[in-house]
Amino acid sequence: PPFPQPKAPIRLKPRPPVLPVSKASLLKPLPGSRRRRTRCKRCEACRRSECGVCHYCRDMKKFGGPGRMKQSCVLRQCEAPILPHTALCMICEEVGQNADGESNSVRGTLMECSTCSEIVHPACLKMNISLGIISKELPNCWECPKCVRQERRKLALVSVEGQQREWSEGGG
Repeated sequence: PPFPQPKAPIRLKPRPPVLPVSKASLLKPLPGSRRRRTRCKRCEACRRSECGVCHYCRDMKKFGGPGRMKQSCVLRQCEAPILPHTALCMICEEVGQNADGESNSVRGTLMECSTCSEIVHPACLKMNISLGIISKELPNCWECPKCVRQERRKLALVSVEGQQREWSEGGG
């Protein structure tokens, strides 16, 4: 009987070297990605029980639904969600809050920028933190000084371009 032809050897691509990864870098969010906030457990909505009749309650297994959506009851959606206690400062990599939502860092409370989503201790920034705009709606949320400065530059450029356009149209 004829013997089968030998197959060509399979050549595997070399694997890239495995670099050591710190635990802090695994917990650090990717730039531009927002951290999911957690319930404050203090507001009226957090302390309320499920209604059992809204769209999300009807989906819950305990109310006879399939449990696919995994959303809280409409009446229980937190009015002041906080950053999770595992959130780290992107600069010093320290945790900013304990489980009670109280600051346990020497540097103070962590703040999340609503524009760039960076989470930092304001004290860790190397710029004037008074330029940041703190949100009145969400705790631990602000527009960081870097984003405020960029926005002001954009507005200044638009203003300068508008003045140049008026000058060229009026003087020409």
